[in-house]
Amino acid sequence: GPGRAAQALVPQLKTLRLLFRTLLLLVLLAAALLYFGLQASKPQLDGERGLAGLSATVSLQRDAQGSVTIQADNRLDLARATGFAHGQDRYFQMDLSRRDAAGELSELIGPATLEHDIARRAHDMRRRAEQVLAQAPPEDLALLRAYTEGVNAGLDALAARPFEYVLLQQAPLPWRMQDSLLVSYAMWFDLTDEHCEIAAQRALIADSLSSAVAGFVFQRGSAWDAAVDGSQLPAAPMPGAEVLDLREAPAVMQLAQRQPEFHQLGSNNWAVAASRSASGRAMVADDMHLGLRLPNTWYRLRLQLRDPQALDISGLSLPGLPLIVAGSNGHVAWGFTNSYGQWCSRRPLAQMQPAPAIQSWSDEIRIKGRAPHRQQYQRSSLGPVLPNPAFDGRLEQLQWLAHQPAATNLRLAWLEQARNLDEALEIATGAGIPPQNFVAGDRDGRIGWTIAGRIPLRDEAGSWAADAGFLPAAHYPRIVDPRDGLIWTANARVVGGQMLQIVGDGGYALGARAAQIRDGLRAKSKLDIDDMRAIQLDDRALFLQRWQQQLLLSLDAEALRRHPQRAAARQHVAQWGERAAVDSVGYRIVRGWREELRRLALSPLIAPLLARDPEFPLARFANSEAALWQLTAEQPAHLLSPRFEHWKALKLAALDAVLAQLAPDAEPLTLAKQTWGARNRLRMQHPLSRALPLLSPLLDMAAVELPGDRDMPRVQAARFGASQRFAVSPGAEAQGYMQMPGGASGHPLSEFYRAGHQDWVRGVAAPFLPGPAAHQLQLLPAP
Repeated sequence: GPGRAAQALVPQLKTLRLLFRTLLLLVLLAAALLYFGLQASKPQLDGERGLAGLSATVSLQRDAQGSVTIQADNRLDLARATGFAHGQDRYFQMDLSRRDAAGELSELIGPATLEHDIARRAHDMRRRAEQVLAQAPPEDLALLRAYTEGVNAGLDALAARPFEYVLLQQAPLPWRMQDSLLVSYAMWFDLTDEHCEIAAQRALIADSLSSAVAGFVFQRGSAWDAAVDGSQLPAAPMPGAEVLDLREAPAVMQLAQRQPEFHQLGSNNWAVAASRSASGRAMVADDMHLGLRLPNTWYRLRLQLRDPQALDISGLSLPGLPLIVAGSNGHVAWGFTNSYGQWCSRRPLAQMQPAPAIQSWSDEIRIKGRAPHRQQYQRSSLGPVLPNPAFDGRLEQLQWLAHQPAATNLRLAWLEQARNLDEALEIATGAGIPPQNFVAGDRDGRIGWTIAGRIPLRDEAGSWAADAGFLPAAHYPRIVDPRDGLIWTANARVVGGQMLQIVGDGGYALGARAAQIRDGLRAKSKLDIDDMRAIQLDDRALFLQRWQQQLLLSLDAEALRRHPQRAAARQHVAQWGERAAVDSVGYRIVRGWREELRRLALSPLIAPLLARDPEFPLARFANSEAALWQLTAEQPAHLLSPRFEHWKALKLAALDAVLAQLAPDAEPLTLAKQTWGARNRLRMQHPLSRALPLLSPLLDMAAVELPGDRDMPRVQAARFGASQRFAVSPGAEAQGYMQMPGGASGHPLSEFYRAGHQDWVRGVAAPFLPGPAAHQLQLLPAP
């Protein structure tokens, strides 16, 4: 009966309870082992430790935010201790960077990164790093050697391997000198166009469209241009009906596909001369825009020789390199933005005279948990040879500035000894980095701009061959001590005329952000450090104002009749707040409407191009804004898609498409929830958390809503934005500020893993210099 059945279940229930308790105990034991293993891999913060190779005791201090100050007697000891700190705090980040550039991620992670590694191996960057080492001067080799030995000592000093290797069931490989150069090459990949896609896309445009249509849609400038030298590029005329009449085109026409958000890796920076500064000192402001991840790209560092007159430099270091990338040395302050000059070329082999000799080669890619993969490549002495699928797979010679060993070096470290603007500009022109807009100011109140990095020589047509040599420093474009005391750059065109021919055009950003910075600087006769921060955090939607007004004009009584969702949208648009604010629904509607409008209005003009490449990245060509505005403002009938009766119908169709995406149920309450903040939520993650989502609360930053967007100074997206913000006057560093997403440490259990992050989220002006020492480790000479 039932009683006997219940009695029979009692032993089984006891067994199940015992199994459950055993499993729970095992889970708790594993968690405890993991926790204590994580604790064991935290860096040593206090006390003393021997470090082989030091000539004297070195002090390694951390303030309450984890920012590091290193004090030593000589530069090589500083490099060795810097390596020690980087190796303790950021080794896994460094490992990913070197593997990223070399195409060796799959050996650590597995098949998920194989396609990435295949693409990277075509550039053969580890071999190129060895070539750079072979030609490096003795002082650079000594610096790298001391740093490398410090990195490995820092790694070995951890009581347990970094936690990422525990999770991956791998052991970290030692650091080598060429690995530091691979970290530099990883920035080349981030900041320049390694496959010269922009040139390939322009070739496809020229081959698919008439010159009149191509020149109009893909203009090289716009009314938003804000070049520092005041130059303007001529606008291309709108094609007449004799060139293109869409009314005679087929009724069904292919549209550009909706594409993922396109973000140009870039930055803002500017300099204010003493004549425009309330303090009477030059000021330099810098916020570099990169992908947001954990740990952050940069590592705050202050390097001091005990003779303060010899060296005292503060700023941002890049884990993997023994130098300060951007900051101030008390005499000169400097910062960077990505230049978007022309640093690559693609040429069909059939058009090259003489034709280069082609060599086939293969490379073995190791894969965790699988047999190695062998990949076949082709190259010449000039660089990789690649097929172009848009041109029936024709072979093209790729030349990329990074392929030249002479284009990479450690000369950026010389900036720490620059004593004035002229010296800093001279050093910048020879720095072996991805070419950047270099903006600097000195203690005498002077300011200047040039291109930092090697510039290849070009022919009269503006094309270049990487084997032709480099531009002499005396011929570099420069702007020094401008009359109005202001310099600004924001990834758009900086100069025109002969200087533009030297730099080239590698796909500039729209000038709207640069113009907003320029106008913010010009708004006051005297600027102070708080004005620098206000401009960096400026989220006013000035670029979209005219689009907001055009949308409101389109939403007249006839357009709203029997369209309650349009009526709700109009109310949000009218009250949009003129900012990329987290609570603005109207901003999100206006922004989306312009993007959809571009797709509907420009696709018919470039239909032959889209037929060849349906995924053509129209958004990459930012100055198509000029054509879009002229079309929608002037409304030429012959350039209207035959799908629409008139331009107003196209505009309303674009709005309806946006509303269908935001509120597919057509409910006003649903639309009211579609704020900009609901989309613009920070997704700052550790590389391993995507594969291990259960660890996300431990590894990742909170997904907070953030203001800002791409066409304004406060650039912000979910995974992209300001990797730091600072402003400083050389000689008055104590009055400057610094903000960074994420903390100094790469260890999730460290007190410094998230330290300072909220200052960045809120835009709080945290001090530029590290604060008083909260921890101090004495590194002692050891055999």
